[in-house]
Amino acid sequence: MVSSAGGATSSAGGATGSETGPPDTTGDAGSGIGNDARSVAVDVAAGVRITVEPQQILEAAKLVVEQADALSDALLRHGPLMRVGPPSENAVSKAVADAWNSVIVDGDESYLARVKQYLAELRQLQKQLREAAERYQLDDDEIAAAFGERRAD
Repeated sequence: MVSSAGGATSSAGGATGSETGPPDTTGDAGSGIGNDARSVAVDVAAGVRITVEPQQILEAAKLVVEQADALSDALLRHGPLMRVGPPSENAVSKAVADAWNSVIVDGDESYLARVKQYLAELRQLQKQLREAAERYQLDDDEIAAAFGERRAD
């Protein structure tokens, strides 16, 4: 279950969440990883906390890594194409192109900036899931596989 501030709830791969969630009892407020022996609570964007059962940490991590990598690739391929120039040199064309670029690609509140922030949040979630996998002493090779890493033999 994942709950958001809007109250919508959905279920995904054994992950559950709530806006308040269980308290973080590790004493490390920065990690967001709970100390519950049965699950790991991870804080994500917009005040949402998800809880992942230990046996599903690697599955959740693999999903997060795949989605973050896909988004990163899409940004690399399509990000530069989001900026438009005026189709002609008249005032209206220039104004429309400027308006488009200010909303879509320029500034801290642009759609492009929001997507980049979301990608950063996915990478942070990826890091938290890795810490949880290590905390539960999951197999190093399985951790590497879930995070798309190659292990030196």
